[in-house]
Amino acid sequence: MQNINGLESEALKRRIGLHLQLLGAQICIVLSLNALLAAYLHSHKYDIVQELFRDLPTQLSIKPDLVTYNTIIKAFCEKGSFDSALSVLREIEEKGLSPDSITFNTLLDGLYSKGRFEEGEKVWEQMSVNNVAPGVRSYCSKLVGLAEVKKAGEAVELFREMEKVGVKPDLFCINAVIKGFVNEGNLDEAKKWFGEIAKSEYDPDKNTYSIIVPFLCEKGDFKTAIDMCKEIFNNRCRVDATLLQGVVDKLASEGMITEAKEIVEIGKTNRYCRYRLDLPAKE
Repeated sequence: MQNINGLESEALKRRIGLHLQLLGAQICIVLSLNALLAAYLHSHKYDIVQELFRDLPTQLSIKPDLVTYNTIIKAFCEKGSFDSALSVLREIEEKGLSPDSITFNTLLDGLYSKGRFEEGEKVWEQMSVNNVAPGVRSYCSKLVGLAEVKKAGEAVELFREMEKVGVKPDLFCINAVIKGFVNEGNLDEAKKWFGEIAKSEYDPDKNTYSIIVPFLCEKGDFKTAIDMCKEIFNNRCRVDATLLQGVVDKLASEGMITEAKEIVEIGKTNRYCRYRLDLPAKE
């Protein structure tokens, strides 16, 4: 009887060993698939990502994991195929997997940034249903969405909510609120929120200046625009030359030639990054 039990035990061990080998092989295959999809995703070849996701799991008997699904969602969002991205979210749950923060943040970023606010709100609600707490990236995406639909007041409320629940807003969040007021044409609030950056641990970046400087020129606040141009130079913030050239052109068109020349000269003599700016030719 003991021998029989011993044989059964050995057979069981062999079966477990074979199962583990197969499981290990499956894991390796899935990891290889994920690496392949990621490579094409980073190369912006979204159609190939879609094709591989559709064909390889069936051809090679691969069971996609959450990383696989998150990658294809990212590809669909980058491509602008949001209906397909949302269908993948449904498939994740049908397969018995649980979407994570990466899943939701990818969808939120894509939907909110492209003005598909209502669909973004549905995903936000589903995130709560799945017990996935919104992080700073989630909030930032929603702030961008509110800015896109010109709801800056609600963006401010959401920003304050972040602070209350212990999610620390970053510079991207502040930029989003500034963008909201710029989109609404509210110069005073845009400048006020630019001032919020000085109260934080961050410095204005390229995106900050690209949002507010053209708006200042549009509204005729040339003094502040000039001050910000000088701030860009002093803080060694690398911006596109077109941003500074836009200020020079606007100043010249308003007859502020001396001020325009000053920015051109600072741009040429700036040590860390020289900008080739030109005064517009006289008509």
